[in-house]
Amino acid sequence: MQFVDPAYAHPALSFVLLGTFAQLASVLYLSALIFGGTRLAAAFRRRKRLSAGATSAAGVLFLGFAAKLSFSSV
Repeated sequence: MQFVDPAYAHPALSFVLLGTFAQLASVLYLSALIFGGTRLAAAFRRRKRLSAGATSAAGVLFLGFAAKLSFSSV
């Protein structure tokens, strides 16, 4: 096993600690995404020009990726 030493006297404790740290990191990361997304959505609702500009910029970015992909060698 990569992160848990099987020779340790209490390997279940290692699994519990590893799982706890993984869940804590996941909760913190997803909470940051949720709260950040909520603030961005509110900002875009208030500023229609910002929303239109960001949508246009994303479209131009995707068109650039499409052009790069179409001109790349196989």
